[in-house]
Amino acid sequence: MARLNILVCEYHLRHTQLIPERALALLPHLPQAAVVACIGLVLLAAWKNDSLHNVKNVALALADADLKPRDLPSVPRFVMLRADLSSCAVAESMDVAQMSEIAQWYLKSEGLSVDEEARFQSLAQRYREHAANTARLPLRVRRGRGCDAAIAWRLVR
Repeated sequence: MARLNILVCEYHLRHTQLIPERALALLPHLPQAAVVACIGLVLLAAWKNDSLHNVKNVALALADADLKPRDLPSVPRFVMLRADLSSCAVAESMDVAQMSEIAQWYLKSEGLSVDEEARFQSLAQRYREHAANTARLPLRVRRGRGCDAAIAWRLVR
């Protein structure tokens, strides 16, 4: 958890070069609630580094995940471990504009198969729904979701 918080701080300080690699290495060790936030952080940092093409598999795993629009990741603020150490909660910004731009970037990239295009189209649509439903909320706290483990499994394989 501490390492993920360090990466979140580095992102907000604009030290993004090593975040995708380090965050992906953390995925198998994170509690379920932190997995989606970590995936979002990977994509955000890669976007800032102009290296989204290197993490296309991460974006596809997010697109394949059966996440409702409200459960999609946005910009993480911090991760906190619960007092009983059983799980964690993630505070995230409700501004999904950057994540929506990432989905659009993949849609505009060349060389997508028909299947990949459909998957990214679905992700972009869910982000549009998320933005429409949460435009006025500044922050949210994410608690564990069962499908987070499925995302981590796809990325670790």
